[in-house]
Amino acid sequence: MTGLNHALTGISIAIVVKRPELAVPLAFLSHFILDMTPHSLMDIASKKTFRGYLIVEAITMVTVTIVAMLLFPDQWFLIGLCAVLAFLPDMLWPFYHNGSLREKRFFRPFYLFHQKIQRSETKRGFVFEGLYGAALVIFLLSSGA
Repeated sequence: MTGLNHALTGISIAIVVKRPELAVPLAFLSHFILDMTPHSLMDIASKKTFRGYLIVEAITMVTVTIVAMLLFPDQWFLIGLCAVLAFLPDMLWPFYHNGSLREKRFFRPFYLFHQKIQRSETKRGFVFEGLYGAALVIFLLSSGA
């Protein structure tokens, strides 16, 4: 799942649930649920192109999160926290790939689990991701009006 869809899910959870003691763990767990659904395969051959994609996605996630925080000022902190927690497990992938966390006692089972649930990555997964992301944006815009 793209980082943007993870962040949009966390934002939506914060807005709907409103209770931090429920929204925070739900946002984190949503990451793994989304990773089990059909989603896009990031098959980008060039490291430079992939790095560019990640930069654009990070800017988009931060922008969307700030806009949501402005639309729902009474929930700004929970929105930011849930957006970060919904995306957080993907922030570990670079450390898995360079080997610095992959073999660590605590992170190895987490890495193996996270890797195993990614089975539904396909090139056509962008269709599902696009529709899912669009539905979340429509939900958020209609909730903020």
